[in-house]
Amino acid sequence: IGGVCARLLVDWRERMLDNGALPPWWARYGATIGYAGLLSVYCIPAVRPPAAKLLLRVGALAPLQGLLLLGLALDVDPLARAFKLPPLAVLGDYSYAQYLLQFIVLRLVTVADTHYFATLLACAVLATHAIQRPAQRLWSRPMCRLVMLIGGAAAVLAAPRALAALRCCSTSVVRPASHAMPRLSLIAS
Repeated sequence: IGGVCARLLVDWRERMLDNGALPPWWARYGATIGYAGLLSVYCIPAVRPPAAKLLLRVGALAPLQGLLLLGLALDVDPLARAFKLPPLAVLGDYSYAQYLLQFIVLRLVTVADTHYFATLLACAVLATHAIQRPAQRLWSRPMCRLVMLIGGAAAVLAAPRALAALRCCSTSVVRPASHAMPRLSLIAS
């Protein structure tokens, strides 16, 4: 579905540019309307439908998400232009690392603490420069790409056996209570 929508968007955009026409108002301000709608659903209790998170997952809020993506793709929306400003573009370079590290940092620092966002940004900058960019440089080399693909495939194939071996070993070894391993939960409490 995403590929079809992207193709339709490209065709629509090319036809509009050829004719010199502007998209309809709801498409020109799609990102603003989409963000405002999604923020109101999640931030205003009187507007929030029951099971809002579930509605987001099953696609009931898809029209708002579609408007948001359309507005960002057309580059006419004021919000889309604001996201292209240099300071926000720099923050966008670290967004993937922020996405990956958000729950790890949440275990270290609470959200109520004002240092959460600064810690998250610092960890994201460090991870981007120390891990992501060097991996991207390696990935651009064909031989390294082949080695990384083979290594990744081997790890995926070996993981079930390694986990089974760990499970087997962990049931036969009894540790004293003083050496018990703490249990980590991925869900923030």
